[in-house]
Amino acid sequence: MLGRGRGLLQSLKEKKEEKSEAAPPVPSSPSMQRSKLTSEAQSHPPKQQSPQLTRRPIAMGRGLGSLLSKPQSSAQAAEKSEPVKEMLQFESASAVGKPKASAPQAELPKETPKEVKPVLISGMGRGLMATKLIKPVAKPGDQATIKPPVQLPVPTRPSKSSEIHQEVTKITSKLSNVEVFDEILVKPVEKKSDSGSMDRNSGSVGTRYLSIATVSSKAAEELKVEEIHRTSPVRKIGTAGKSEKFSTNYIRLKCKNKGIYQYVVHYDPPCDSQFNRIKILYQLDNIIGRVRLFDGFTLFLPILLPERIIEDWVERNGIKYKVRIQLTKILPPENVPPVIFNIIFKNIMKELKMTRIGQHYFSPSRQVDVAKQGLQVWPGYTTAVHDYEDGLYLVIDVAHKVLRTQTCWQIMQDLRSKYSENIEQFKQEVFNALCGTVVLTKYNNRTYKIDDILWEDSPRTEFKYHTGQSISYVDYYKKHYDIEIRDKNQPLLFHRPKSKDKKQGTKVEVVCLVPELCYVTGLSDAMRSDFNLQKDMAAFTRLSPDKRYEQLENLVEEIKRNDVAYQHLLNWGLELDSSLNLIDSRVLPPENIIFKNRSIETDGRCDWTRAACNEACLSAVKINDWICVYPQNKESVVANFFRIATDCGNRFGVRLDSPIVLPLANDKADTYYNELKKVLKRNIQIVVVILPMLSEVRYQRIKRLCCIESPVPSQCIQFKTINKPDEKLRSIAQKIVLQMNVKLGGEIWRTNIPMKRVMICGIDVYHKTEKRYNSIAGFVSSLNEDQTRWYSRVCFQMIGQELADTLKLAFAQAIKKYREVNNFLPDKIFIFRDGVSDGQIPVVSEHEVEQLRSVFTDDYKPQLSVIIVQKRISTRIFAEDPRSGRIVNPSPGTLIDYNITSRQLYDFFLVSQHVGQGTVTPSHYIVAYDDTLMKPDHLQRLAYKMTHMYYNWSGTIRVPAPCQYAHKLAFLTGQYLQEEASESLCNRLFYL
Repeated sequence: MLGRGRGLLQSLKEKKEEKSEAAPPVPSSPSMQRSKLTSEAQSHPPKQQSPQLTRRPIAMGRGLGSLLSKPQSSAQAAEKSEPVKEMLQFESASAVGKPKASAPQAELPKETPKEVKPVLISGMGRGLMATKLIKPVAKPGDQATIKPPVQLPVPTRPSKSSEIHQEVTKITSKLSNVEVFDEILVKPVEKKSDSGSMDRNSGSVGTRYLSIATVSSKAAEELKVEEIHRTSPVRKIGTAGKSEKFSTNYIRLKCKNKGIYQYVVHYDPPCDSQFNRIKILYQLDNIIGRVRLFDGFTLFLPILLPERIIEDWVERNGIKYKVRIQLTKILPPENVPPVIFNIIFKNIMKELKMTRIGQHYFSPSRQVDVAKQGLQVWPGYTTAVHDYEDGLYLVIDVAHKVLRTQTCWQIMQDLRSKYSENIEQFKQEVFNALCGTVVLTKYNNRTYKIDDILWEDSPRTEFKYHTGQSISYVDYYKKHYDIEIRDKNQPLLFHRPKSKDKKQGTKVEVVCLVPELCYVTGLSDAMRSDFNLQKDMAAFTRLSPDKRYEQLENLVEEIKRNDVAYQHLLNWGLELDSSLNLIDSRVLPPENIIFKNRSIETDGRCDWTRAACNEACLSAVKINDWICVYPQNKESVVANFFRIATDCGNRFGVRLDSPIVLPLANDKADTYYNELKKVLKRNIQIVVVILPMLSEVRYQRIKRLCCIESPVPSQCIQFKTINKPDEKLRSIAQKIVLQMNVKLGGEIWRTNIPMKRVMICGIDVYHKTEKRYNSIAGFVSSLNEDQTRWYSRVCFQMIGQELADTLKLAFAQAIKKYREVNNFLPDKIFIFRDGVSDGQIPVVSEHEVEQLRSVFTDDYKPQLSVIIVQKRISTRIFAEDPRSGRIVNPSPGTLIDYNITSRQLYDFFLVSQHVGQGTVTPSHYIVAYDDTLMKPDHLQRLAYKMTHMYYNWSGTIRVPAPCQYAHKLAFLTGQYLQEEASESLCNRLFYL
């Protein structure tokens, strides 16, 4: 099951444990805090007046149950962020034409404090779901903090108002004290519309549902059940392209129940152990039934208990507990948080004998041994349930877990035999080989990340058992798992749990593991660079579309065939469709690739390699002064390569004069660095470096020299790449010459961009950085109307600093550079933002967009559109071959903008590339902000056009070209340079 951040049950538990702001903090565990709250509530009965309502904002994550507070204003954001060092100084609008007024913002209606209502915002991966929020039971003396509500669009549901009204009437006739929320006015988010869009707007009003919350406040006879009007989601649908039918890996989930009932459970005397609280409650099966979800505090049931408050006595461990179960909320089917459905499917996968590893489920019984490589592949699935535009869907996909057959102890033995004479070097090599890797312990099928090696400890080391007695690791594994540890002297592996896994107030725990019981998962860097290993692995992990489709259908059939597993769905009133979701969608028309002398239309594979190698470039650079550095013993191969490269360059219009050759006596990193440094003092256009093999140290020193110390474009080539026969070498030389031309500012091809005075930007983030900063963002922006020249900047996010603050400065510099080149400012700016997870979408749409818009002045306010691009998604799209009837990959240009898209967000899926092996994965585009008033067709076509503009590949790619350029820039900077390249290289694609 796909992870979606913090669970609902944990969030609700934290909300119930929230203390008064006036009360001093007490350092205790969450369970102890709950016990104190319960005892205090019982010892101090509430007064007659209504308790004060307290709401606190919770940071939006990828999980459910987060509360959304009012977004801070731009002034407040400016106070928190550091001042921008360099501000834009634009001339008056008269110099560049009249400024375009920004689109007016739709003002939400103001409400009186009595109408202020809490809203539960549930993160659903790509969208948010608005539900009613439980009012927490307040203690006397609590102070209220009221904030205006955030008004969001909500989904439509089938009309069952009369049935639910009868149900609520039946419930409330038995209630002694209840409190009802006043009516919550839920408004749809206004979206810009135009004549070319098909919008389903607020004019289509949905049906009503009823919701109640119970606290000790009002008498039952005073109950007023409020009805809430639900509005239909807004759709932004294009019409361009050819209509076709496609299948997806989404399966519709039907809900027959009227709702799910939420209860809170109290214990007297307080019970601190979550394990004991669960065991105590489960002794009341005769009351609550065997179908339930309980986290130790909040209980969810598919049935309504006969009374609002039920009390009973249960004995455990010699202590009698008074258990009090109180109804707190009735959730309509559409408002049931997705995490509840995900927990249900977790139980289903257990019944299917699937083992959970991380967030996915795998089948050890169907493991495949890759004997040649010493690896095992466990097949499995990913599952997730979310409420999409057309209702509830189960999203499934095939996954694989790669395990090495070697244990950590065997890896240690291999390194010990290799470094037997130097014990310190041996320890360092073990640290390098194991630390940072994820290991699997097969005795409990759990994964751990290794943080350190405990050389002073061994399996004979004793630790405190939960009973308080000391026990050694040898005895522990023998007693609990019947495992005999062979090597009693091996060191232990140290795992430190993540901070998000540690509960507040609990003691920090560490995990020590025995190396001979741990299996390393995943592939090392050396394995990833092994072509034969990757080829053997691809036979099992790279599934063709028809095989993937077959496995997905097999999972659905297996769930429905297994009576026990399917009963988990029936118990909660759920039914699963028997087939994958079928949808009518479109394929965008093919694009034309324009060269200097002619243009060509792309074929069904979107590959124009032959044309790129035969047509003249749009603009070519004459390369006169350049250097070639190579090992002296490779001179004949290098000479043959440049002979062919010169001939290819003449065909493109790229003239290559004879280079300044620099043969090296050896291939040491210092030799490359020192010899290059001597010759780079003169005026050189580009440096070509032939490397005998790939070396991280040697490559890093060359790139730092050519990008920072003596800035000049550089082209590094491995010797094995050019050591080919002439037929193969010619195609390689053609691509290298084209790349050299681009690095010097040349242009190869372009597409037709009808819009003028447009700047297109791309942002991507690199996270594997040094400790002095959190991440590095690459910012790339176009410099001309043909979108063929680019300006690049790097943004360093320091510790404690918002990434948007650094992006703001780069954005301002990009606009200034655009004006320097074109003598006018752009009227429209499109920003494709990559590197955004589901939980970060609100941060981008609320905070980053405001920071970017703050760059604009009163005299210059261009239209802005910010589009989030997601690559790592689980959505799959399948097409059917009309000739053979087989399941195949969809054609490039396939687009889906309804049905499986978000309910609240303007988004679409786009397949932009042709995949010959395996199953294609679409890219997910989310329009976080848009005041350009563009039709959906135009925005979708623009995204598709930009996937054709990546000069390092003569075909389409998965994401728009500026995103890929930003990725290459951020990777080079974070992996090798560790600081920004010289500003003299910023207007060139030096990082390709």
